[in-house]
Amino acid sequence: MIFTDYVFPTIAEYGEKSFVGMYLRLVLPLGLSFIIALYVTFDCVCNLFAEVTAFADRKFYDDFWNSCTLDEFFKRCNVLIPSFLKKYAYIPLLRKGINKTIAKYITLLLSTLMLEMIFVSLLLIY
Repeated sequence: MIFTDYVFPTIAEYGEKSFVGMYLRLVLPLGLSFIIALYVTFDCVCNLFAEVTAFADRKFYDDFWNSCTLDEFFKRCNVLIPSFLKKYAYIPLLRKGINKTIAKYITLLLSTLMLEMIFVSLLLIY
């Protein structure tokens, strides 16, 4: 409903409006969509899977609302993917002798791709 009422009409009027005006009209609906997607993903879907599989540790996110930097925000808003990638991507890359900085950027790229796949599959946007 947010996309059909606010986002799609604004994008359709892209040629008629300035970029700044379009940006200001899209900030609130896209921010709200992001918060709703986080809630659905980490509170509803993850807890549903945790209930079904009897998964005891339910720490899917930290207090991301208290973050001071963007890096800290993304580490706190999603605990599952960074902890998974640290164990299965970052540490094996370090063991193979890859530089820490390069391993960090490869892990960041994998994290970005995984998050995009999750949001695309949830929102069915292709």
